[in-house]
Amino acid sequence: MGREDMRIIGRVRGVFGKHFLDMDELHMSCAKGIVRVIGTFRRLAQLEDSMPLTDKTLHILEMEIKRISGVKRVKLSNVDPKS
Repeated sequence: MGREDMRIIGRVRGVFGKHFLDMDELHMSCAKGIVRVIGTFRRLAQLEDSMPLTDKTLHILEMEIKRISGVKRVKLSNVDPKS
């Protein structure tokens, strides 16, 4: 992973923090500007009930990540914890 990819991952973590996402169950990677995030998307425990995650929220996250300088593509894979 190059320096630019590391910077992108740091910015992605900032976007997730801004939306109060729990990053413990997320795996993030970036290679040549292609961002992949796999795992269970959920809010921090204190906010899960009052701020549920919806498809619209995931779409907003994807759009914010795409606006980061150097990002070419974004792939978010939400793994259902019940499966």
